[in-house]
Amino acid sequence: MYSVLDPRGRATGVQSLLYAAALMPVSLLATFQGITGAFYLAGAFLLGWDLLFIACCSPGGRPHKAPAGCSLFPSFISRFSCC
Repeated sequence: MYSVLDPRGRATGVQSLLYAAALMPVSLLATFQGITGAFYLAGAFLLGWDLLFIACCSPGGRPHKAPAGCSLFPSFISRFSCC
């Protein structure tokens, strides 16, 4: 996801924030369609907000730092492995 052409990482931050914001209503849609129950709704809601929070804290306006940049990947993995 990191761009070689954008050394500050701003494009990466914007992209991760947009994807996290787009994923939130899509993951909740399964409950509103009647496919899943309240447990899935609560999990999708909490993990979606976690992913959105991590994406907001990603190195969007700062230079690349390994600890800050690497915190986004485990959040994506936890999101997709739980749902």
